[in-house]
Amino acid sequence: MSACIWTPDAELGGGVGNYRVLFSYPVKDGVQTAKLGINGVNGRSPFRVGDTFTLRYHPKHPARFYYANEMSQMARVGLVAIFLLVGGLAALLVIGLDLK
Repeated sequence: MSACIWTPDAELGGGVGNYRVLFSYPVKDGVQTAKLGINGVNGRSPFRVGDTFTLRYHPKHPARFYYANEMSQMARVGLVAIFLLVGGLAALLVIGLDLK
């Protein structure tokens, strides 16, 4: 990651905006450079110069990429727990309404 440039959102204000992340990655025929935008809050940059992140690209068309944004195992467990809790509460609500 070579740069992370902050651009405030003129419509939303309040310190929200977009970080333009400039980076490069090795491909079969050399090095591909690219940029991507990540929504965020001013002062909370998603990356620092020199950081690495998971990126996936098409080997035959290396300019076609996407940022994988992979979650940690703990984040996945937390997300599943939240979904189960919300689903359980919704089921209890439906059952409670059905009993009346």
